[in-house]
Amino acid sequence: MSLSNYMIKLYNDYKDEPLVGIFAGRTPILVVKHPDLIKDILIKDFSIFPNRWYYSHDKADPLSQNLFELDSKRWRPLRTKLTPVFTSRKLKEMFVLISECSDYFVQYVEKLVNKNEPIECVEMTARYTTDVIGSCVFGIEMNAMSKEDSEFRRIGRTLSHPSFWNRLRFAIKDYLPWLFDVLYGYILPQSEKTRFFMRIVLETMDYR
Repeated sequence: MSLSNYMIKLYNDYKDEPLVGIFAGRTPILVVKHPDLIKDILIKDFSIFPNRWYYSHDKADPLSQNLFELDSKRWRPLRTKLTPVFTSRKLKEMFVLISECSDYFVQYVEKLVNKNEPIECVEMTARYTTDVIGSCVFGIEMNAMSKEDSEFRRIGRTLSHPSFWNRLRFAIKDYLPWLFDVLYGYILPQSEKTRFFMRIVLETMDYR
């Protein structure tokens, strides 16, 4: 059973409870269900709940330095820097890029329909998402819908369908973070995903 299906089952099994306690390995976790409690945690009393479940690994996994994994001391400065990116004016400027990707998406769907073959909707929408992220975040035309061998899309597939070694890497990273840092560079080299996105970001910075 996937995590999402388990959470749905948990929610349905305890419909009348405001919160439920579970274990992830040996770590106790509180699953909050009541909207008022969720609002208090995320807004009113957020200063009491600033830290995350994940650990950030600066050297072993540079991509872990994001809002979902940073501790409270480093989270707040990064949050302050990113907030201006998502103002209504900035989002309106992105709309043109998203609209262009949508035009390519329509053309791509029309080609698939003309073939009169079954359409893989997950792959189709993933290609569209790839193009939108490439345009809005990196300022790059990914052409994931026109290129079957798009490198960005290939890396995207490894994220949604991780190999055994990547799943092992994630498990060590989540449950034994100290061991993850020790093994980095020896048994656990930097992942292809990390190398790819670091290269894209640095190349974009140099170009700008």
